Amino acid sequence: MIKKIFILIALAVIVRFLIVPAFFRPSGRSLVLDEFGIDKTKFPYVMWKNFRNEFQTEIAEVIDYRTLRSRDGHILLLCAVGKPIERDKTVAFLKKKVLGKKVTVLVCSGSTDYSGLVYAVVFYGSPAKCLNKILYDKGLVDVVIENRFFKKDLWFNAETD
Repeated sequence: MIKKIFILIALAVIVRFLIVPAFFRPSGRSLVLDEFGIDKTKFPYVMWKNFRNEFQTEIAEVIDYRTLRSRDGHILLLCAVGKPIERDKTVAFLKKKVLGKKVTVLVCSGSTDYSGLVYAVVFYGSPAKCLNKILYDKGLVDVVIENRFFKKDLWFNAETD
């Protein structure tokens, strides 16, 4: 009986300290996920502490190259997204990537104005990708980084998938 208890304790220790941590350390680094499964270490250009709220929603409509409507009625305006390079291509890309899909929205502080627009940084997919940054990296939009939600120097040097 004591032998069985000892074996069970030994197995529990092995699982807890050897096997479980292996699943959370890809590439030899710790994986830091928020409640929505975003690895914040992959987005050094995002100023995480400056966001007022974070929620998940489904995108019901792509209104234009930088405006989305969620299933629950939010109108999301993508932060840092300037003019489109090719408007139709940008809208088609947005429809392909986020229309009808669940996304995570970071609400920019003080971002809801009288019109009801929510200025947002949007993450989609698994693993999460920053939609605002992907649009720029794919050459679909210009950016205007004049706010406190992105680190400008890191934005232009960061690589995306």
